[in-house]
Amino acid sequence: GGQDLQAYESHLLRYPGTLLSDMISPDGELSHKSTVFLDRHPLCGVEIVNCYRDGFLPEKPRHIDPEVWQSELLHFRMHKSRVPIPGLQNFIRLYQSDDDHIQEKKGKPTGKVGLFIWKLLEEPSSSKGARVVSIISLSFVLGFVVVVLAETLPEVTADPESVRILDVIDLVIVAYFSLEFLVRIGVSTNK
Repeated sequence: GGQDLQAYESHLLRYPGTLLSDMISPDGELSHKSTVFLDRHPLCGVEIVNCYRDGFLPEKPRHIDPEVWQSELLHFRMHKSRVPIPGLQNFIRLYQSDDDHIQEKKGKPTGKVGLFIWKLLEEPSSSKGARVVSIISLSFVLGFVVVVLAETLPEVTADPESVRILDVIDLVIVAYFSLEFLVRIGVSTNK
């Protein structure tokens, strides 16, 4: 499979700092050979090579998913061009506004405290504290499953002390998730 895309050296030199431009530099991969294999999205490859030839970048090609397009633009380092690429800034603005719109839909707050709490609950990779909160939540979910399963055992239901302990554990878990739910509602902008 794959596609054979061809471009003049003069076209590839149009945007120094980008991947293809750097490949034809004196220490680049294309300075030693005439072809290079890039295992990338074929439709994006065509659009990017056309950008070097035509001198502009389409903002959002209809036939390419925006996330794929962004990924390919980053791979080809189009944002690192030392010469402005017509269309690239428009795409970045469009993509950022789409991303902001998605975050707004999710209810991501903009205030400092609200954003901190939101990240703590929604993005475990954002901090050690968020990771701890995530582990605690997962532990409570697993604990709840164990309690529900244990409550079905005849040996456990026959012992009043075991039932009382399971009821207390159940109450603590429900209280934790109720508190988390109320905090999420409190910081969300999408209520």
